[in-house]
Amino acid sequence: MKTLSKKTFFLFIQKSFLLTVILLVCFQTVLFAQAKQGETYPDWTTGYMDIHHINTGKGECVFVILPDGTTMMIDAGVKGPGPREAIARPDDSRSPGEWIIRYVLRMMRPFAEKKLDYIFLTHFDGDHMGNMQFSKKKSDKGDYMLTGITEVGEHIPFGKIVDRNWPDYHFPRPISNTANMQNYISFVKWQIINKGVKVEQFQVGSNQQFLLLKQGDKYPEFEIRNIAANGQVWTGVHNNVRNHFPPLASIPASDIPGENQCCAAIRISYGKFDYFNGGDL
Repeated sequence: MKTLSKKTFFLFIQKSFLLTVILLVCFQTVLFAQAKQGETYPDWTTGYMDIHHINTGKGECVFVILPDGTTMMIDAGVKGPGPREAIARPDDSRSPGEWIIRYVLRMMRPFAEKKLDYIFLTHFDGDHMGNMQFSKKKSDKGDYMLTGITEVGEHIPFGKIVDRNWPDYHFPRPISNTANMQNYISFVKWQIINKGVKVEQFQVGSNQQFLLLKQGDKYPEFEIRNIAANGQVWTGVHNNVRNHFPPLASIPASDIPGENQCCAAIRISYGKFDYFNGGDL
């Protein structure tokens, strides 16, 4: 059995002590960086990018404030009782859409105009777009029910909405005949006619569909790149894409891709930071 020399032993102790100090400092730094319960969340300021995953317990929703103050919401879902039911957050005294609205308006406090510049809908499942089955409120503006996306859009103005299939909703099979889709389409059409909202189909490979709208020239290191949707995937070269799905005609009906496989996905890049959101892809 080998024994350590006195010099080697003390070097070992010294390095171990140094490593312990470094770990303690890192741990304390992480604890210090976390917001403490009861503290007021700091307002957004120019140059920062805030990404808020809003947990209602009933669906997905992300609210983003980009570096120049451009705002974006990714999904706003409503999920009902089921085998994976979660507890309503913060409670069930309001609908998920109402809680999202209250949260987003609070985070928009620094802005004179409370508006969503973009709504990005990754796919058409209820826990990402809303669910007619659990809606009890009808719009007092248009012929649609308020749930998820439609409830948020009813109370917070928005400039553009992007989804994976506008305007036909036929890929990979016709989907416009469901109650949820009919409700969503009625909502979108009302917004176009009465509010002048822009509606676009998600363009895979593009980095021009979601832009900084206020001071974009100040942030050349910022980009939102459309990564995938409907089986198309960005190659990483220019705006080129490749088809991941085989031709649909060659696929048995039982194997036709569903909503999760068709999700639209983006990458938000700000300097060395990258953030990916692809719904349930």
